[in-house]
Amino acid sequence: MDDRIAARIIITTEITLNNLLSRAGWGALLASCFIAADAGAQAGATLPTFQNASVHDPSVIKVGDTFYVFGSHLASAKSKDLMKWTQMTDSVSATNPLFLNGSKNVYTELAETFAWANSSTLWAPDVRQLADGKYYMYYDACEGDAPRSALGIAVANNVEGPYVNKGVILKSGMWGQAADAWNERDRSAAFVLSERDDEMDELHASLIAELASGRMALPVTMEMAVVARLYKRLGAHGTNIARRVAYLAGSAAG
Repeated sequence: MDDRIAARIIITTEITLNNLLSRAGWGALLASCFIAADAGAQAGATLPTFQNASVHDPSVIKVGDTFYVFGSHLASAKSKDLMKWTQMTDSVSATNPLFLNGSKNVYTELAETFAWANSSTLWAPDVRQLADGKYYMYYDACEGDAPRSALGIAVANNVEGPYVNKGVILKSGMWGQAADAWNERDRSAAFVLSERDDEMDELHASLIAELASGRMALPVTMEMAVVARLYKRLGAHGTNIARRVAYLAGSAAG
Protein backbone atom coordinates (compact mmCIF):
# COMPACT_ATOMS: atom_id res chain seq x y z
CA MET A 1 0.00 0.00 0.00
CA ASP A 2 1.21 3.46 -0.82
CA ASP A 3 2.59 5.25 2.24
CA ARG A 4 0.54 8.33 1.46
CA ILE A 5 -2.69 6.31 1.30
CA ALA A 6 -1.90 4.54 4.57
CA ALA A 7 -1.14 7.85 6.28
CA ARG A 8 -4.43 9.31 5.01
CA ILE A 9 -6.36 6.30 6.40
CA ILE A 10 -4.69 6.68 9.78
CA ILE A 11 -5.41 10.40 9.91
CA THR A 12 -9.05 9.87 8.86
CA THR A 13 -9.50 7.17 11.51
CA GLU A 14 -8.02 9.41 14.19
CA ILE A 15 -10.31 12.27 13.22
CA THR A 16 -13.35 9.97 13.25
CA LEU A 17 -12.42 8.55 16.68
CA ASN A 18 -11.79 12.04 18.04
CA ASN A 19 -15.19 13.17 16.78
CA LEU A 20 -16.89 10.16 18.36
CA LEU A 21 -15.07 10.69 21.64
CA SER A 22 -15.89 14.37 21.49
CA ARG A 23 -19.57 13.62 20.94
CA ALA A 24 -19.55 11.00 23.68
CA GLY A 25 -17.88 13.46 25.97
CA TRP A 26 -20.45 16.14 25.24
CA GLY A 27 -23.21 13.61 25.71
CA ALA A 28 -21.83 12.55 29.07
CA LEU A 29 -21.44 16.20 30.06
CA LEU A 30 -25.04 17.00 29.07
CA ALA A 31 -26.34 13.89 30.86
CA SER A 32 -24.49 14.80 34.02
CA CYS A 33 -25.98 18.27 33.84
CA PHE A 34 -29.49 16.86 33.54
CA ILE A 35 -28.88 14.43 36.41
CA ALA A 36 -27.53 17.24 38.56
CA ALA A 37 -30.47 19.45 37.69
CA ASP A 38 -32.94 16.62 38.42
CA ALA A 39 -31.24 15.91 41.75
CA GLY A 40 -31.47 19.57 42.61
CA ALA A 41 -35.13 19.65 41.67
CA GLN A 42 -35.79 16.57 43.80
CA ALA A 43 -33.93 18.09 46.71
CA GLY A 44 -36.14 21.15 46.56
CA ALA A 45 -39.39 19.25 45.86
CA THR A 46 -42.05 18.70 48.50
CA LEU A 47 -42.81 15.01 48.88
CA PRO A 48 -46.48 14.01 49.31
CA THR A 49 -47.61 13.31 52.85
CA PHE A 50 -50.13 10.70 53.89
CA GLN A 51 -52.36 10.35 56.91
CA ASN A 52 -53.47 6.78 57.40
CA ALA A 53 -56.71 5.32 58.72
CA SER A 54 -57.59 1.71 59.44
CA VAL A 55 -60.78 0.39 57.82
CA HIS A 56 -61.08 -3.33 57.04
CA ASP A 57 -63.26 -4.61 54.14
CA PRO A 58 -63.88 -1.06 52.85
CA SER A 59 -66.89 0.27 50.97
CA VAL A 60 -66.31 3.72 49.44
CA ILE A 61 -68.87 6.41 48.71
CA LYS A 62 -68.27 10.01 47.59
CA VAL A 63 -70.50 12.73 49.00
CA GLY A 64 -69.82 16.19 47.64
CA ASP A 65 -66.04 16.65 47.65
CA THR A 66 -65.43 14.06 50.38
CA PHE A 67 -64.73 10.35 50.12
CA TYR A 68 -66.11 8.14 52.89
CA VAL A 69 -65.06 4.59 53.61
CA PHE A 70 -67.02 2.17 55.82
CA GLY A 71 -65.79 -1.25 56.89
CA SER A 72 -65.94 -4.17 59.28
CA HIS A 73 -66.34 -3.61 63.01
CA LEU A 74 -68.19 -0.37 62.17
CA ALA A 75 -64.91 1.41 61.37
CA SER A 76 -65.07 4.47 59.10
CA ALA A 77 -62.90 7.29 57.76
CA LYS A 78 -63.08 10.24 55.36
CA SER A 79 -60.79 12.17 53.03
CA LYS A 80 -60.96 14.90 50.42
CA ASP A 81 -57.86 13.84 48.47
CA LEU A 82 -57.55 10.09 49.17
CA MET A 83 -54.20 10.73 50.87
CA LYS A 84 -54.99 12.42 54.18
CA TRP A 85 -57.58 10.33 55.99
CA THR A 86 -59.45 11.20 59.15
CA GLN A 87 -60.56 8.24 61.26
CA MET A 88 -64.21 8.72 62.28
CA THR A 89 -64.93 5.44 64.07
CA ASP A 90 -62.92 2.32 64.80
CA SER A 91 -65.06 -0.26 66.60
CA VAL A 92 -68.51 -1.51 67.50
CA SER A 93 -69.22 0.27 70.76
CA ALA A 94 -72.01 2.01 72.62
CA THR A 95 -70.37 5.36 71.82
CA ASN A 96 -69.96 4.82 68.07
CA PRO A 97 -71.55 7.96 66.53
CA LEU A 98 -72.77 6.13 63.43
CA PHE A 99 -75.61 4.67 65.52
CA LEU A 100 -75.58 7.01 68.51
CA ASN A 101 -78.99 8.66 68.68
CA GLY A 102 -80.00 9.94 72.11
CA SER A 103 -80.27 6.95 74.42
CA LYS A 104 -80.00 4.54 71.49
CA ASN A 105 -76.75 3.02 70.26
CA VAL A 106 -75.62 0.23 67.96
CA TYR A 107 -76.28 -2.45 70.56
CA THR A 108 -79.87 -1.37 71.17
CA GLU A 109 -80.57 -0.64 67.50
CA LEU A 110 -79.20 -3.97 66.26
CA ALA A 111 -80.09 -6.14 69.24
CA GLU A 112 -82.00 -8.64 67.09
CA THR A 113 -79.06 -8.97 64.71
CA PHE A 114 -76.49 -9.60 67.43
CA ALA A 115 -78.75 -12.08 69.21
CA TRP A 116 -79.46 -14.14 66.11
CA ALA A 117 -75.86 -14.18 64.86
CA ASN A 118 -74.45 -14.80 68.34
CA SER A 119 -71.96 -12.01 67.67
CA SER A 120 -71.05 -8.62 69.07
CA THR A 121 -69.48 -7.18 65.93
CA LEU A 122 -70.39 -6.36 62.31
CA TRP A 123 -68.77 -7.22 58.99
CA ALA A 124 -68.27 -5.52 55.61
CA PRO A 125 -71.15 -3.03 55.38
CA ASP A 126 -72.12 -1.11 52.28
CA VAL A 127 -73.44 2.47 52.25
CA ARG A 128 -75.35 3.91 49.30
CA GLN A 129 -77.32 7.10 48.69
CA LEU A 130 -80.60 6.35 46.97
CA ALA A 131 -83.00 8.48 44.97
CA ASP A 132 -84.75 9.77 48.08
CA GLY A 133 -81.49 11.45 49.14
CA LYS A 134 -81.06 9.28 52.23
CA TYR A 135 -78.14 7.01 53.02
CA TYR A 136 -78.75 3.29 53.41
CA MET A 137 -76.32 1.06 55.26
CA TYR A 138 -76.53 -2.64 54.59
CA TYR A 139 -74.97 -4.33 57.61
CA ASP A 140 -74.40 -7.96 58.50
CA ALA A 141 -73.24 -10.04 61.43
CA CYS A 142 -72.12 -13.63 61.87
CA GLU A 143 -70.20 -15.65 64.42
CA GLY A 144 -67.75 -16.86 61.81
CA ASP A 145 -67.68 -20.57 62.58
CA ALA A 146 -71.46 -21.02 62.74
CA PRO A 147 -74.12 -20.99 59.99
CA ARG A 148 -76.27 -18.30 61.58
CA SER A 149 -75.97 -14.79 60.19
CA ALA A 150 -78.18 -11.77 59.70
CA LEU A 151 -78.36 -9.03 57.07
CA GLY A 152 -80.18 -5.79 57.79
CA ILE A 153 -80.59 -2.22 56.67
CA ALA A 154 -80.34 1.11 58.47
CA VAL A 155 -81.02 4.60 57.13
CA ALA A 156 -79.74 8.11 57.88
CA ASN A 157 -80.26 11.61 56.54
CA ASN A 158 -76.52 12.26 56.77
CA VAL A 159 -73.80 9.90 55.56
CA GLU A 160 -72.07 10.25 58.95
CA GLY A 161 -75.23 9.18 60.78
CA PRO A 162 -76.86 8.58 63.04
CA TYR A 163 -78.31 5.53 61.32
CA VAL A 164 -81.69 4.19 62.41
CA ASN A 165 -82.28 0.48 62.04
CA LYS A 166 -85.05 -0.54 59.65
CA GLY A 167 -84.78 -4.20 60.55
CA VAL A 168 -83.27 -7.51 59.54
CA ILE A 169 -84.10 -8.45 55.96
CA LEU A 170 -82.36 -11.82 55.80
CA LYS A 171 -81.43 -14.53 58.30
CA SER A 172 -79.44 -17.65 57.57
CA GLY A 173 -78.93 -20.79 59.63
CA MET A 174 -82.41 -22.30 59.74
CA TRP A 175 -81.50 -24.84 57.07
CA GLY A 176 -78.46 -25.92 59.07
CA GLN A 177 -80.60 -26.36 62.16
CA ALA A 178 -83.18 -28.31 60.17
CA ALA A 179 -80.48 -30.61 58.79
CA ASP A 180 -79.04 -31.22 62.27
CA ALA A 181 -82.48 -31.99 63.68
CA TRP A 182 -83.14 -34.40 60.80
CA ASN A 183 -79.81 -36.23 61.08
CA GLU A 184 -80.12 -36.62 64.85
CA ARG A 185 -83.89 -37.08 64.91
CA ASP A 186 -83.81 -34.42 67.62
CA ARG A 187 -87.44 -33.70 68.45
CA SER A 188 -86.73 -30.81 70.86
CA ALA A 189 -84.51 -29.04 68.33
CA ALA A 190 -87.20 -29.53 65.71
CA PHE A 191 -89.80 -27.93 67.98
CA VAL A 192 -87.53 -24.92 68.59
CA LEU A 193 -87.04 -24.47 64.87
CA SER A 194 -90.75 -24.91 64.16
CA GLU A 195 -91.57 -22.10 66.59
CA ARG A 196 -89.32 -19.81 64.56
CA ASP A 197 -91.77 -20.06 61.70
CA ASP A 198 -93.91 -17.52 63.56
CA GLU A 199 -90.87 -15.23 63.83
CA MET A 200 -90.32 -15.53 60.10
CA ASP A 201 -93.96 -14.68 59.41
CA GLU A 202 -93.79 -11.64 61.69
CA LEU A 203 -90.53 -10.51 60.11
CA HIS A 204 -91.97 -10.87 56.63
CA ALA A 205 -95.15 -8.98 57.59
CA SER A 206 -93.26 -6.10 59.19
CA LEU A 207 -90.92 -5.82 56.22
CA ILE A 208 -93.79 -5.77 53.73
CA ALA A 209 -95.49 -3.07 55.81
CA GLU A 210 -92.30 -1.02 55.76
CA LEU A 211 -91.96 -1.43 52.02
CA ALA A 212 -95.59 -0.46 51.48
CA SER A 213 -95.12 2.75 53.47
CA GLY A 214 -93.34 4.36 50.52
CA ARG A 215 -90.45 5.58 52.64
CA MET A 216 -87.90 3.64 50.61
CA ALA A 217 -86.88 4.18 47.02
CA LEU A 218 -88.85 2.09 44.51
CA PRO A 219 -85.89 -0.01 43.22
CA VAL A 220 -84.96 -0.95 46.78
CA THR A 221 -88.58 -1.71 47.63
CA MET A 222 -88.98 -4.05 44.66
CA GLU A 223 -85.71 -5.88 45.29
CA MET A 224 -86.33 -6.31 49.00
CA ALA A 225 -89.89 -7.53 48.42
CA VAL A 226 -88.65 -10.29 46.12
CA VAL A 227 -85.87 -11.32 48.52
CA ALA A 228 -88.26 -11.29 51.47
CA ARG A 229 -90.72 -13.54 49.68
CA LEU A 230 -88.05 -16.03 48.59
CA TYR A 231 -86.53 -16.15 52.04
CA LYS A 232 -89.92 -16.68 53.65
CA ARG A 233 -90.34 -19.73 51.42
CA LEU A 234 -86.93 -21.05 52.47
CA GLY A 235 -87.88 -20.59 56.11
CA ALA A 236 -91.15 -22.41 55.50
CA HIS A 237 -89.29 -25.36 53.96
CA GLY A 238 -86.96 -25.47 56.98
CA THR A 239 -89.83 -25.52 59.46
CA ASN A 240 -91.63 -28.18 57.41
CA ILE A 241 -88.57 -30.39 57.75
CA ALA A 242 -88.57 -29.70 61.48
CA ARG A 243 -92.21 -30.72 61.81
CA ARG A 244 -91.51 -33.91 59.89
CA VAL A 245 -88.64 -34.66 62.29
CA ALA A 246 -90.91 -34.06 65.28
CA TYR A 247 -93.47 -36.45 63.80
CA LEU A 248 -90.95 -39.20 63.04
CA ALA A 249 -89.18 -38.82 66.38
CA GLY A 250 -92.52 -38.94 68.17
CA SER A 251 -93.53 -42.07 66.28
CA ALA A 252 -90.22 -43.74 67.11
CA ALA A 253 -90.56 -42.85 70.78
CA GLY A 254 -94.05 -44.31 70.85
